[in-house]
Amino acid sequence: MRASVGFFIIITGIIGEVGAQTNQVVYEYDSIKMASLYARSRDQRIKNPELSLELGQEFLDMAKKSKNKAKEAVALENLARIFFNIGSYSRTLEYFFDVLRIAEEQGDSFNQAITLNNIGIVYGENGQLEKALEYYGKSLAIKEELGNQEAIVNTLSNIGLIYDELGEYEKGFDSYTKALNIDRKRQYVDGIFVSLNNLGQNFLKRGLYDSALVYFKESWNLGTTVENDYDKAHLLNNMAAAYLGKGKTTEAEEFYLRAIALAEKIKARLRLRESYLGLSRVYDVMSDYGKSLEFYKRYEYLKDSLFNEEKLQKINEIEADYKIKKKESEVNLIKKESEIQDLRRSQTRLVAYLLISCLFLFGTLIFVLYKRNQFKIKANKDLELKNNEILTKNIDIMDSIAYAKSIQESFLPDPRILNKFFTNSFIYYKARDVINGDFFWFADEEDYLIFAVVDCTGHGVPGALITVMGNSLLNEIVSEKRILYPSEILTELNYRVLHTLNQENYQGNNNEGMDVAIGRFDKGSMKLSFAGAKRPLYYFRDNHLHVIKGDSHSVGGTFYAKDRDYKEHEIYLNKNDTFYVFTDGYADQFGGENNKKFLPGRFKDLICEIQGDDMEKQREILDRKFRYWKGEREQTDDILVMGVLI
Repeated sequence: MRASVGFFIIITGIIGEVGAQTNQVVYEYDSIKMASLYARSRDQRIKNPELSLELGQEFLDMAKKSKNKAKEAVALENLARIFFNIGSYSRTLEYFFDVLRIAEEQGDSFNQAITLNNIGIVYGENGQLEKALEYYGKSLAIKEELGNQEAIVNTLSNIGLIYDELGEYEKGFDSYTKALNIDRKRQYVDGIFVSLNNLGQNFLKRGLYDSALVYFKESWNLGTTVENDYDKAHLLNNMAAAYLGKGKTTEAEEFYLRAIALAEKIKARLRLRESYLGLSRVYDVMSDYGKSLEFYKRYEYLKDSLFNEEKLQKINEIEADYKIKKKESEVNLIKKESEIQDLRRSQTRLVAYLLISCLFLFGTLIFVLYKRNQFKIKANKDLELKNNEILTKNIDIMDSIAYAKSIQESFLPDPRILNKFFTNSFIYYKARDVINGDFFWFADEEDYLIFAVVDCTGHGVPGALITVMGNSLLNEIVSEKRILYPSEILTELNYRVLHTLNQENYQGNNNEGMDVAIGRFDKGSMKLSFAGAKRPLYYFRDNHLHVIKGDSHSVGGTFYAKDRDYKEHEIYLNKNDTFYVFTDGYADQFGGENNKKFLPGRFKDLICEIQGDDMEKQREILDRKFRYWKGEREQTDDILVMGVLI
């Protein structure tokens, strides 16, 4: 398991205050040197772990000598992070427990919470998932009591990762969603980037690759403002895994190679290990067994060499060498004691020089601020001009979309055709964007009515283009070619969509299609004939719900065989029976207290609840329930529901 949110850093000052005792200059020198050692060690953690460890050990030795517990805690936490990066989890835990002990002795609740979280990360990486949950729970309880939102997000994300590893994906989803909502309120882009990646990984582990890619792509779009290359490499590996799950080996290979390039740049060996194993699987699927074996060997080598005994021995040698250097430094300090005395006597002169320097720096600062303000004024003017240009373009685009909406609506049939056959009916029609990817269609054949509700691939402009094509094809099939039975209409519609979108040879780059519920109502015999492409028909008789399922393949698209047959169902309706056809948008809406989908089962219960009300009242209830469920969230999909009372 990999923590998507890294360790939090112990919050404390590195450069301490300087006392008035006789060794004042020595302490100033020590504080500055410790701050320098810490900064250099931190900067080298990924690029040069051995140098980072060497600098970090010297920092710890100096902190212990100064008897400053706050600095000692920072030094221990720094070493723990270094050992974690090179894969030595036992050493990592040893240092983190030392940090926790200091925080408890000092009564420092905040740093206790941070360290408990960090210990949870180490246990998670080491596969001890229940122990990880235990420490995350302790950390979260303290953070919630303190009310620190950034720290709460960190632990929520890590808890989600543990639940994913345990296969409890809904609990993981809830944790990530809570973290995402907090970071969106704070407008914290780095946190949103990580939470979106975690949500995508949650769906990836479930095998829901399309949903995973939605979150991964949204996370990647934020990447231009995020500087964390380690997490970017992780995201690229996740996207590659999703494409591999979808069978898109070319895209999977591309993203794994991009991840390798980034991981090699920052020397992130854990990320390289993920990429090598993923590429091995890609080439295995592509039947390139030579390359598959090559990358699997790289994976095995990197896994075994992340942190071996030879490197541990080398680190111990570095530690011993450093102790020698430290002793030499102490000797040098004693020799310089006389020089320190001279420095103390010249302190007054130094203060004068310092004041002069401060005056010079102050004047320079005033000049820089003036120039900066002039630059800012010019930049604001340029920005205002650009904003006006963008506003004008946006107005033009929205005008075009509004006009496109009027064109799309002109293709829709007159709802009065439905009223001619059914005096008590409704159509609940709600686009996600300005223009719709769902549409309804009627054909009045005097003694009977042919009707359809259609859910086209996509939303907005892409979906609207498919609706225009679908409407036109249905008119040709029924009005011109005189195909009048629902199952035959669907068969012909499938053929024409495949031909129109050049999908017949499965060589196109598009997979557009539509899910359709289509019926024919004979007014004389009260017979309803129905066929469905992934859409059902609900009908009620004597307050009892009956469901007629559609076939399991869509119209158009390349996921299914070219030649598709659709089953035709026939029922005879009675007075006061009701029936409903609908797209999947209502059931797919995210909302409620836990931001989950409404789901078909809840939609079915709602349809049952509104029986007995007239159809206009039913439409109002559906709309009110939808708005309440959605709340302030964005609409997920286009919505279309048609209901009829016989």
